[in-house]
Amino acid sequence: MIGPLSSQLNAIKWGEFKLGDLFEKRTMRGYPKKDENLTENKNGYHVFGQNIKHQYPQKVLLDEKYLHRMSPKKPILAYASSVGEIGLIKESFYRSGNNGAFQGLFPRFKDYNVRHLLFILSKLKNIFNDFGYATGMSDVLNLKFSLPLKPTAKTQTLEDIDFDFMEKFIAELEQCRLAELQAYLKAAGLENTTLSSDEENALNVFNNSGGGGNTPCGLTWQSFKLGDLFEIEKTLSFNKDALTQGGDYDYITRTSQNQGVLQTTGFVNAENLNPPFTWNLGLLQMDFFYRKKSWYAGQFMRKITPKTEIKNKINSHTAHYFTTLLNTLKRPLLSVLVRDIDKTFREQKIQLPLKPTAKTQTLNDIDFNFMHTFINALMKQTIQGVAQYCDAKIQATKEIISQEAPVQKDSLF
Repeated sequence: MIGPLSSQLNAIKWGEFKLGDLFEKRTMRGYPKKDENLTENKNGYHVFGQNIKHQYPQKVLLDEKYLHRMSPKKPILAYASSVGEIGLIKESFYRSGNNGAFQGLFPRFKDYNVRHLLFILSKLKNIFNDFGYATGMSDVLNLKFSLPLKPTAKTQTLEDIDFDFMEKFIAELEQCRLAELQAYLKAAGLENTTLSSDEENALNVFNNSGGGGNTPCGLTWQSFKLGDLFEIEKTLSFNKDALTQGGDYDYITRTSQNQGVLQTTGFVNAENLNPPFTWNLGLLQMDFFYRKKSWYAGQFMRKITPKTEIKNKINSHTAHYFTTLLNTLKRPLLSVLVRDIDKTFREQKIQLPLKPTAKTQTLNDIDFNFMHTFINALMKQTIQGVAQYCDAKIQATKEIISQEAPVQKDSLF
């Protein structure tokens, strides 16, 4: 937490509220499997899964009766009782699965905006982080959490909540984070995002090939079984109460949020410790995350390790390439029982580029240099976009804050 903002949180008066005091709970029904149509449609809407995120990258168009209409100016919170995930939704959406596990939380206070909900969401996430598949959620509206009160408040009602403070806090926090990003880009030397000739060529070759098939530019693609590239293994697990103080290791759970990291920990034991430069697979959402440092695992996890033939060719860039490909396997993995995950994983195929000089189609013929160059080009393009967005967003945020709090003494700093 940023120093000045943290001190403001410590200085303010707080009141305790029940979730049901602030929100009305509504079951958000989804579509049955038989009515699923995942054909991309730019005029469609996203499908939200149990992690309260887009289940598929593309927008789709389904029967109107399955659409939950939302206004970007009046978002809602939502949680999945089956997995204990909570998040913010500010777009009209479909929901996968025709059951009662997905609940919308609609504010009882009318004059609200996304910043108010972001503040409340940060409080609720601290509670939901301890929830999981086995957590009962029938009593969720009785959950208690604290919110800031107006300086003049004598009671603890909705009217006494200091929504102005909440909004201003989030606005200034946004500005701080964006300023930090701008400073990071400069300190890391990432302001120069000019593509090299090799990077431009890699993008052109990939775009011309559509990421598959053979191209006149000399790039050839070949299908490889994952079982020939990676080992998939069960991980030894323990609950979070076994964790120790420290931040040397990540504790990974099946959540899809925060790259699967529930929290960090000190050393627990050597037996459960998983090595770095591997992937974890959470068996609930089927998300793959690359782990750069040693990690411990919660329940329902798999460890994905590159085989010896390619292990030394995996770096931070090529790992991004494989992570993208691995995460395209959600549908086949979600469609099988947990006991069949390992077998299904090994049988899946992905397309990889071959070296221009390749005469065969073996692991030694995979063009890791192309993957590295291609990812580096994408990173530069992304950083360029982020830097431009950062500059525009910082300016817009400053203008908004200036309009809302033109007098310096009203600032949280």
